[in-house]
Amino acid sequence: MDDECGAAMFVECGRHNPPLPVGIMAFKGLTPLLPAIRNLAAQSPPTPIILDHWGYIRESPADSPGGQAVDEEAWEAMLQLCRDLPQVHVKISALFRVSSVGAAGGYSDLQARFTQLLNVCGSERLLFGSDFPFVMLEENGGYGAAIEAVRSWTAACKPEVAES
Repeated sequence: MDDECGAAMFVECGRHNPPLPVGIMAFKGLTPLLPAIRNLAAQSPPTPIILDHWGYIRESPADSPGGQAVDEEAWEAMLQLCRDLPQVHVKISALFRVSSVGAAGGYSDLQARFTQLLNVCGSERLLFGSDFPFVMLEENGGYGAAIEAVRSWTAACKPEVAES
């Protein structure tokens, strides 16, 4: 994706006002794409980068997450990428593709990772996406379960307001 043509398109996206974001869907995993992402970011720092579906952090990203472990190396590499490159954003999308417990478990296995992302990226570099129409086909609970999970995670991260 960072060949001559890909790099030219990426740079052109950064020339717009405001810059056009470039979404990256790492169907085969994030780790193999890291050098290209870093190369593109160096060529055009103004171009926002959006890593979709939590950066596809499972061992076999295109397969159902049930029973799969998180690729911890890819997770840590994504966090480091976010620390190093302020133009990198992460899309909190397709929870059913990333969570091993699914809607029935409230996507609880993702809550600590959401908090890590929030601490590294801040709220301004996290986006929510539903993964329509697949969320309606693949997951019991559809939009409601995903939205409720993210709401509960953000509520847990909010500082308490002292009563007067």
